[in-house]
Amino acid sequence: MSNFIPIKNVFIPNNKIVKVIFGFNQNQYDTNINGKRFSILGKIVDLPNEDGKKGETKRHQIKYPCRLRIVETESFQLTDADREYLSTPLNLFDRLVFTALVSARVEGVTEISISALYRIITGKASNNCKPTKNHAAEILKSVKKLACLQVELDMSDAFQNYRERNGSPKYNAGKPLFISFTPIIPCKILDGVFQGNSATVIQLTATSPLYKTAYLTKQILTVPREALNIGIMRNTSAVAYGVKLYTLIRVLEIRGSGYLKESVTFADILDKCGIKTASGNVQTTVRDIVSAILLNLQTLGIIQSFEIVRESNTFVNVNLVYPPPTKIRKIGSRRKA
Repeated sequence: MSNFIPIKNVFIPNNKIVKVIFGFNQNQYDTNINGKRFSILGKIVDLPNEDGKKGETKRHQIKYPCRLRIVETESFQLTDADREYLSTPLNLFDRLVFTALVSARVEGVTEISISALYRIITGKASNNCKPTKNHAAEILKSVKKLACLQVELDMSDAFQNYRERNGSPKYNAGKPLFISFTPIIPCKILDGVFQGNSATVIQLTATSPLYKTAYLTKQILTVPREALNIGIMRNTSAVAYGVKLYTLIRVLEIRGSGYLKESVTFADILDKCGIKTASGNVQTTVRDIVSAILLNLQTLGIIQSFEIVRESNTFVNVNLVYPPPTKIRKIGSRRKA
């Protein structure tokens, strides 16, 4: 592929299903990765009570029956290091690689190299931006993990029972949907040529089932690629990937909700990124990454301003100010699954 064009936007699937699957601890992952059915719980809704009087309702919690399994594919070889990584839960780094691959597919990309994938997760566009050998290996391990981890989902309960106030179906016209076992990222990994150079090439063969469910439930967060560009040095840290993605998600969630408090706490960031007991130096790095992401979002017009709040010697939270709704810059639209 010689005419590869950098993507313009990053599309972040952000429904309950994605959050649960990318949020397992080791015990939960070990329990649920064996192909047995479990349910991801959604919101509680009021449904008409068929056995009661007219107008009576019953409480019902939406469920997403789900199964996960690991299947080694014949399209690429796994090393011992790959298999060891497969045995660990999906983390925020995996979610960022997943987001980059999904975004590429949404914008029409069917083949991508590790270097081009690296440029997405670092928010870069220049071909001169390339990962180190070790960094490229970490990205490739994540891609293989996403390709070997298969998911089965039943969306029928949600599509039939989530309703608008007028009673009409809220999603997918009320039609049930069952997704049989499908890789989280359907792809092939080959030795090939990319932009005239020999490279490991990832062929994106189909839409991710997790993107499809988020698209159909209208839970895709969209932001310009540049929002992820916080500098090469910071991007080489494993901590940086998780912190910048989680901070970005929280800012976009708050903006779209209309009811969440307009602040992000450092305690929450450290907890969700798995670094609650991080050293002072790491926490300083976290604060710098958060500031860099928020400066990007301020430049893009997604937030108007922010303030980092400190109590004694501890940085507590970041207060956010958003532009008035009519002045929010258009930053892309949902794409078809």
